[in-house]
Amino acid sequence: MYLKTWLLVLILFSCNGVKNSVDYLSDVENADTEQNTKTVLKYLAIGDSYTIGQSVPLENNFPNQLETALGPLLNASIKTTIIAKTGWRTDNLLNVLKQANPESDHDLVTLLIGVNNQFQGIPFSAYEEQFPQLLQKALQYAGGAKEKVIVVSITDWGYTTFAEGRNRENI
Repeated sequence: MYLKTWLLVLILFSCNGVKNSVDYLSDVENADTEQNTKTVLKYLAIGDSYTIGQSVPLENNFPNQLETALGPLLNASIKTTIIAKTGWRTDNLLNVLKQANPESDHDLVTLLIGVNNQFQGIPFSAYEEQFPQLLQKALQYAGGAKEKVIVVSITDWGYTTFAEGRNRENI
């Protein structure tokens, strides 16, 4: 059930009006009767600048939009944790996750990483070796439940201003 709901919302959440996640959390905290009936779901988003939404307001990054959209749909309070930073490659994320050591009881884990490997000229073989390790960690954080893990595709940054002066066919 969770997987179908999560996937549906991932596809549709950008079409819905998004309420500021800070306001949503305040609403949940202030509504005692609603709070008692809501389930608390844990969501972990791991990745890079696309995960944190570099250059967009915090409430507009995809993890917070997902939290805001799913909360009312599932009658749940979503506790979102984001472990991501602009510029991180797969090796950076692996190192940080070893230190952070997230719990293994998340209801949803999203993984979006790899564009910086290519952007920074790291051989593809590093991604081929490290991405499966990251996927295993994501599964671990979801308690081993593969239906609770979503890999978000790396966007084609060849159409951004960062690609100017580069061979777009290689991107």
